[in-house]
Amino acid sequence: MRNQEPMLQDFFTLVERYDPGYSRKVRGASPEEIADLEELAGQPLSECHREFLARMGRNMGGLEVEGVDFHIERITEFYRSGEWTPPPGYILLAIQEDDPQMDYYLECPRPGARDCPVVRFPSMGEFSKETYFYPLDPSLSDFLLALAFSEKRMEALEHQRLLTPSTGHRQQEPNILSTPAALLRVLEERALRLGFKRVARSSGAYRFYESPDAALYARLDDEGGLRGVTVGASKVRELERISDILSNGTSLVIS
Repeated sequence: MRNQEPMLQDFFTLVERYDPGYSRKVRGASPEEIADLEELAGQPLSECHREFLARMGRNMGGLEVEGVDFHIERITEFYRSGEWTPPPGYILLAIQEDDPQMDYYLECPRPGARDCPVVRFPSMGEFSKETYFYPLDPSLSDFLLALAFSEKRMEALEHQRLLTPSTGHRQQEPNILSTPAALLRVLEERALRLGFKRVARSSGAYRFYESPDAALYARLDDEGGLRGVTVGASKVRELERISDILSNGTSLVIS
Protein backbone atom coordinates (compact mmCIF):
# COMPACT_ATOMS: atom_id res chain seq x y z
CA MET A 1 0.00 0.00 0.00
CA ARG A 2 1.10 3.55 -0.71
CA ASN A 3 1.10 4.66 2.93
CA GLN A 4 3.62 1.91 3.77
CA GLU A 5 6.24 3.32 1.40
CA PRO A 6 8.94 5.75 2.61
CA MET A 7 7.55 9.28 2.29
CA LEU A 8 10.80 10.68 0.90
CA GLN A 9 11.42 8.04 -1.75
CA ASP A 10 10.30 10.41 -4.53
CA PHE A 11 12.67 13.05 -3.15
CA PHE A 12 15.66 10.71 -3.29
CA THR A 13 14.66 9.50 -6.74
CA LEU A 14 14.54 13.11 -7.98
CA VAL A 15 17.90 14.08 -6.48
CA GLU A 16 19.64 10.98 -7.80
CA ARG A 17 18.32 11.79 -11.26
CA TYR A 18 20.90 14.61 -11.26
CA ASP A 19 23.31 13.45 -8.56
CA PRO A 20 23.75 9.66 -8.73
CA GLY A 21 24.82 8.21 -5.40
CA TYR A 22 23.33 11.10 -3.40
CA SER A 23 21.67 8.74 -0.90
CA ARG A 24 25.13 7.55 0.15
CA LYS A 25 26.21 11.10 1.00
CA VAL A 26 23.52 11.82 3.58
CA ARG A 27 23.72 10.87 7.23
CA GLY A 28 20.76 10.36 9.51
CA ALA A 29 20.15 11.01 13.19
CA SER A 30 19.90 8.12 15.62
CA PRO A 31 16.55 6.93 17.03
CA GLU A 32 17.70 8.23 20.43
CA GLU A 33 18.38 11.72 19.01
CA ILE A 34 14.97 11.79 17.33
CA ALA A 35 13.23 10.64 20.53
CA ASP A 36 15.12 13.33 22.45
CA LEU A 37 13.95 16.04 20.07
CA GLU A 38 10.40 14.76 20.25
CA GLU A 39 10.47 15.00 24.03
CA LEU A 40 11.93 18.51 23.93
CA ALA A 41 9.31 19.63 21.38
CA GLY A 42 6.57 18.32 23.66
CA GLN A 43 4.63 16.49 20.97
CA PRO A 44 5.09 13.63 18.47
CA LEU A 45 6.87 14.49 15.24
CA SER A 46 5.10 13.95 11.95
CA GLU A 47 5.88 10.81 9.99
CA CYS A 48 7.68 12.78 7.27
CA HIS A 49 9.72 14.78 9.79
CA ARG A 50 10.87 11.60 11.52
CA GLU A 51 11.93 10.08 8.20
CA PHE A 52 13.74 13.29 7.22
CA LEU A 53 15.73 13.23 10.47
CA ALA A 54 16.40 9.49 10.27
CA ARG A 55 17.87 9.86 6.78
CA MET A 56 19.32 13.39 6.73
CA GLY A 57 19.24 14.76 10.27
CA ARG A 58 23.03 14.96 10.54
CA ASN A 59 24.07 15.61 6.95
CA MET A 60 21.91 16.59 3.95
CA GLY A 61 24.59 15.58 1.47
CA GLY A 62 25.30 19.12 0.33
CA LEU A 63 21.66 19.89 -0.49
CA GLU A 64 21.05 22.80 1.86
CA VAL A 65 19.65 26.32 2.03
CA GLU A 66 22.43 28.89 2.35
CA GLY A 67 22.72 30.18 5.91
CA VAL A 68 20.13 27.74 7.26
CA ASP A 69 20.99 24.93 9.70
CA PHE A 70 18.86 21.74 9.62
CA HIS A 71 21.27 19.71 11.79
CA ILE A 72 19.45 17.90 14.62
CA GLU A 73 22.12 18.87 17.15
CA ARG A 74 21.51 22.55 16.42
CA ILE A 75 17.75 22.07 16.80
CA THR A 76 18.00 20.25 20.13
CA GLU A 77 20.51 22.85 21.33
CA PHE A 78 17.90 25.54 20.63
CA TYR A 79 15.24 23.71 22.65
CA ARG A 80 17.59 23.00 25.54
CA SER A 81 18.68 26.64 25.79
CA GLY A 82 15.19 27.65 26.87
CA GLU A 83 15.75 31.14 25.47
CA TRP A 84 12.46 31.08 23.56
CA THR A 85 9.61 28.58 23.58
CA PRO A 86 7.88 27.88 20.24
CA PRO A 87 4.08 28.22 20.35
CA PRO A 88 2.05 25.00 20.75
CA GLY A 89 1.62 23.09 17.51
CA TYR A 90 4.88 24.33 15.94
CA ILE A 91 8.05 22.24 15.77
CA LEU A 92 11.39 23.80 14.80
CA LEU A 93 12.77 22.40 11.54
CA ALA A 94 15.74 24.67 10.79
CA ILE A 95 17.43 27.84 12.02
CA GLN A 96 18.36 30.77 9.81
CA GLU A 97 21.65 32.01 11.20
CA ASP A 98 21.67 35.48 9.64
CA ASP A 99 19.16 38.31 9.14
CA PRO A 100 16.21 38.31 8.83
CA GLN A 101 16.42 35.20 11.10
CA MET A 102 13.10 33.81 9.96
CA ASP A 103 13.39 30.25 11.21
CA TYR A 104 11.66 27.26 9.61
CA TYR A 105 8.88 25.46 11.50
CA LEU A 106 6.46 22.63 10.86
CA GLU A 107 2.88 23.61 11.66
CA CYS A 108 1.47 20.46 13.28
CA PRO A 109 -1.57 21.31 15.42
CA ARG A 110 -2.65 17.65 15.62
CA PRO A 111 -0.16 15.04 16.91
CA GLY A 112 0.55 12.06 14.70
CA ALA A 113 0.17 13.81 11.33
CA ARG A 114 1.66 12.15 8.26
CA ASP A 115 3.12 15.45 7.04
CA CYS A 116 2.81 19.13 8.02
CA PRO A 117 3.06 22.56 6.35
CA VAL A 118 6.36 24.44 6.43
CA VAL A 119 6.15 28.02 7.72
CA ARG A 120 8.64 30.67 8.76
CA PHE A 121 8.70 33.11 11.65
CA PRO A 122 11.32 34.51 14.06
CA SER A 123 12.18 32.56 17.20
CA MET A 124 11.91 35.57 19.46
CA GLY A 125 9.41 38.02 20.87
CA GLU A 126 5.65 37.53 20.94
CA PHE A 127 4.36 35.05 18.37
CA SER A 128 1.63 36.26 16.01
CA LYS A 129 0.31 35.00 12.69
CA GLU A 130 -0.52 38.61 11.82
CA THR A 131 3.10 39.81 11.63
CA TYR A 132 6.37 38.17 10.55
CA PHE A 133 4.68 34.88 9.66
CA TYR A 134 5.23 33.36 6.24
CA PRO A 135 3.56 30.13 4.97
CA LEU A 136 6.12 28.47 2.73
CA ASP A 137 4.93 25.04 1.58
CA PRO A 138 1.92 22.81 2.33
CA SER A 139 4.18 19.94 3.40
CA LEU A 140 7.75 19.05 4.25
CA SER A 141 7.82 16.63 1.31
CA ASP A 142 6.86 19.45 -1.09
CA PHE A 143 9.51 21.70 0.43
CA LEU A 144 12.21 19.07 -0.10
CA LEU A 145 11.15 18.28 -3.68
CA ALA A 146 11.26 22.00 -4.54
CA LEU A 147 14.67 22.36 -2.93
CA ALA A 148 16.00 19.36 -4.84
CA PHE A 149 14.76 20.52 -8.24
CA SER A 150 15.87 24.09 -7.64
CA GLU A 151 19.38 23.19 -6.50
CA LYS A 152 20.10 20.16 -8.65
CA ARG A 153 18.41 21.14 -11.94
CA MET A 154 17.59 24.84 -12.09
CA GLU A 155 20.96 25.97 -10.72
CA ALA A 156 22.69 24.23 -13.62
CA LEU A 157 20.90 26.51 -16.13
CA GLU A 158 22.63 29.84 -16.68
CA HIS A 159 19.64 31.83 -17.93
CA GLN A 160 16.38 32.08 -15.99
CA ARG A 161 13.18 34.10 -16.07
CA LEU A 162 10.08 34.20 -13.88
CA LEU A 163 6.67 34.43 -15.56
CA THR A 164 3.65 35.34 -13.44
CA PRO A 165 0.01 36.19 -14.26
CA SER A 166 -0.41 39.86 -15.09
CA THR A 167 -2.62 41.95 -12.82
CA GLY A 168 -2.75 44.79 -15.32
CA HIS A 169 -4.11 45.59 -18.77
CA ARG A 170 -3.05 42.33 -20.40
CA GLN A 171 -5.80 40.45 -18.58
CA GLN A 172 -8.33 42.72 -20.27
CA GLU A 173 -7.25 41.79 -23.80
CA PRO A 174 -9.72 39.61 -25.75
CA ASN A 175 -9.22 35.83 -25.55
CA ILE A 176 -6.40 36.09 -23.02
CA LEU A 177 -6.26 33.08 -20.71
CA SER A 178 -5.83 34.37 -17.19
CA THR A 179 -7.39 32.06 -14.60
CA PRO A 180 -4.90 29.94 -12.60
CA ALA A 181 -6.58 26.71 -13.73
CA ALA A 182 -6.47 27.69 -17.41
CA LEU A 183 -2.84 28.80 -17.12
CA LEU A 184 -1.82 25.47 -15.61
CA ARG A 185 -3.61 23.59 -18.36
CA VAL A 186 -1.85 25.64 -21.04
CA LEU A 187 1.50 25.22 -19.31
CA GLU A 188 1.09 21.44 -19.28
CA GLU A 189 0.00 21.29 -22.93
CA ARG A 190 2.73 23.57 -24.23
CA ALA A 191 5.48 22.05 -22.10
CA LEU A 192 4.73 18.59 -23.48
CA ARG A 193 4.56 19.97 -27.02
CA LEU A 194 7.97 21.58 -26.53
CA GLY A 195 9.43 18.21 -25.57
CA PHE A 196 9.56 18.66 -21.80
CA LYS A 197 9.07 15.70 -19.51
CA ARG A 198 7.34 16.10 -16.16
CA VAL A 199 9.28 14.76 -13.17
CA ALA A 200 8.45 14.28 -9.46
CA ARG A 201 4.71 13.91 -9.98
CA SER A 202 4.07 13.41 -6.27
CA SER A 203 4.21 17.12 -5.47
CA GLY A 204 0.91 18.86 -4.84
CA ALA A 205 2.40 22.35 -4.76
CA TYR A 206 4.75 22.31 -7.74
CA ARG A 207 5.10 21.10 -11.31
CA PHE A 208 8.60 20.28 -12.52
CA TYR A 209 9.46 19.79 -16.19
CA GLU A 210 12.78 19.24 -17.92
CA SER A 211 14.33 18.80 -21.33
CA PRO A 212 18.02 18.31 -22.16
CA ASP A 213 18.73 22.06 -22.27
CA ALA A 214 15.92 23.65 -20.26
CA ALA A 215 13.59 23.26 -17.29
CA LEU A 216 10.34 24.67 -15.93
CA TYR A 217 9.73 25.17 -12.21
CA ALA A 218 6.04 25.98 -11.65
CA ARG A 219 4.46 26.99 -8.32
CA LEU A 220 0.76 26.25 -7.76
CA ASP A 221 -1.75 28.18 -5.67
CA ASP A 222 -3.88 26.72 -2.89
CA GLU A 223 -6.52 25.53 -5.39
CA GLY A 224 -3.99 23.82 -7.65
CA GLY A 225 -3.85 26.54 -10.31
CA LEU A 226 -0.71 28.17 -11.68
CA ARG A 227 0.82 30.93 -9.56
CA GLY A 228 3.98 31.39 -11.61
CA VAL A 229 6.66 29.52 -13.54
CA THR A 230 10.42 29.95 -13.69
CA VAL A 231 11.91 29.15 -17.08
CA GLY A 232 15.54 28.04 -17.14
CA ALA A 233 17.67 27.39 -20.21
CA SER A 234 21.31 26.94 -21.11
CA LYS A 235 21.05 29.48 -23.95
CA VAL A 236 19.40 32.90 -24.09
CA ARG A 237 17.74 32.17 -27.42
CA GLU A 238 16.06 29.07 -26.00
CA LEU A 239 14.92 31.01 -22.93
CA GLU A 240 13.30 33.62 -25.19
CA ARG A 241 11.64 31.00 -27.37
CA ILE A 242 10.12 29.07 -24.48
CA SER A 243 8.99 32.24 -22.70
CA ASP A 244 7.29 33.53 -25.85
CA ILE A 245 5.44 30.26 -26.39
CA LEU A 246 4.25 30.07 -22.78
CA SER A 247 3.10 33.70 -22.67
CA ASN A 248 1.41 33.75 -26.08
CA GLY A 249 -2.34 34.19 -25.60
CA THR A 250 -2.03 34.10 -21.80
CA SER A 251 -1.67 36.64 -19.03
CA LEU A 252 1.82 35.40 -18.18
CA VAL A 253 4.37 38.21 -18.23
CA ILE A 254 7.98 38.62 -17.12
CA SER A 255 7.97 39.35 -13.40
